[in-house]
Amino acid sequence: MSTDASAAKDQPVDPDVEQLVAYLDGELHGTERDAIEQRLLDEEPLRLQLQELQAGWDWLDQLPDPVPDEKLVESTLELVVSDLAKQSPVEKRPSILRGPLLAIGLCLITAGAAFGFVRYQKNARVNQDLADLTIAEHLDAYLYGSDSRLMRDLMANPAFTTMVSRLEEVRGSRITASELICNTPVEKRADAIAKLTVDQRSSLESRWDYFKRLPPESKDELRETADSVQDQNDRKQLLDTMVIYANWRETSLSSEMRDQIEGGDPKTRRTAIEEAVKLTLQKISQGSGKLLEDETVDSIFGVLQDLFFNRVANDSRLKQRLELERRQLGERANLRYMYQMLNIKKPGGKTPRYLRSRSPSSVDPITPDELISITSELDEQALDDLRLFSLWSPFFGADPVLEEMTLMAWAEEALLRKAAALETKADTPIEQYMGMDEKERDYLDLLDPSEFKERISRPDADSRGFGGSRRPRR
Repeated sequence: MSTDASAAKDQPVDPDVEQLVAYLDGELHGTERDAIEQRLLDEEPLRLQLQELQAGWDWLDQLPDPVPDEKLVESTLELVVSDLAKQSPVEKRPSILRGPLLAIGLCLITAGAAFGFVRYQKNARVNQDLADLTIAEHLDAYLYGSDSRLMRDLMANPAFTTMVSRLEEVRGSRITASELICNTPVEKRADAIAKLTVDQRSSLESRWDYFKRLPPESKDELRETADSVQDQNDRKQLLDTMVIYANWRETSLSSEMRDQIEGGDPKTRRTAIEEAVKLTLQKISQGSGKLLEDETVDSIFGVLQDLFFNRVANDSRLKQRLELERRQLGERANLRYMYQMLNIKKPGGKTPRYLRSRSPSSVDPITPDELISITSELDEQALDDLRLFSLWSPFFGADPVLEEMTLMAWAEEALLRKAAALETKADTPIEQYMGMDEKERDYLDLLDPSEFKERISRPDADSRGFGGSRRPRR
């Protein structure tokens, strides 16, 4: 680049030009916009500048190449000067064309400079947006994981790393920061975005829209955090931890725990992290039954049957009640009492109604020793899974509470799968009646025979009870 062009580039931009560019770009609002429009009405030179900038803007929109060219302004000026030199006379005598040529040259130079400035401004914004996309891709991580000391505390915490391993086991894949565009050079990101799937692009656009709505100071803070992460030798592991923490924070932590982890002193933070990890591990253990193989379910169900029939053999009242219900419900009667044996406090919404019902002569709940006896029938793989979901940390070993919670979840899953196999069979009216709880049956027993038959024959009869509008006759 020539010395003159370099000097011109280093000169400060005319404030009027900057304001006119902002006006053309729609960035002026309120009093600023009113002021510049009033000046345009009053000042003809300013209107001419606006026209020249608008011309440069229109030229820019017709160009297919979005990448800034630093030599654009210089080359435009050199072409103008070259054309003028060719047309200038050799003699140094005055020429009647000299004035018009100089005027045309100055206009072209001004238009070229305006064109270059507009192009530079617009493409600088494009490149800034492309650079910010890597922040938008991991927006939650940068929003909630900006405390580098907290992130490194988590990376060094055995309980937290155990929890992450457990989550990855449940998911069947590693939890890492996505790499849709963050590792793609800025100049190639437009092509990378075009290759994303519809879901990936939709997710990225949603985060990008949120990022754009942030205040300028918040955007600058996120950029500083992103730059700081990129400067670290272990940036990949650090960003992974930030992604995991952001997700954990939003899905598993109460507001009180967040405050203790993010704002407490080191001791309070450490205690809060361990407590939050324990609660998360309990949730994981409770949901681990979904991973059981059918063979494992059969083994667990066999142990539960043996325990239940042992209770029946030693309880004459339970035996008598069970024999009566077996005549109407068949195998469902066994499942009903076996489910009561587990003493589930909060059955899931998909649990069949007849399992959730409670009869007056409930079976005694299963004991911890009986629950542990399930392990005698598990194969090696199932035992490994049990150890995994019962592990508190590599240093502290298995947690008895987690082990018991996991076995209880597995026992419930075994009964639910057996019950699901029976759900394909349509309920007879008497099966619907026996599947109701005692209060609902008492309500129906007070109806006259014809009304009883009508109510029990309805498909949703077992879901009504005292909520219906009709009352028993007295």
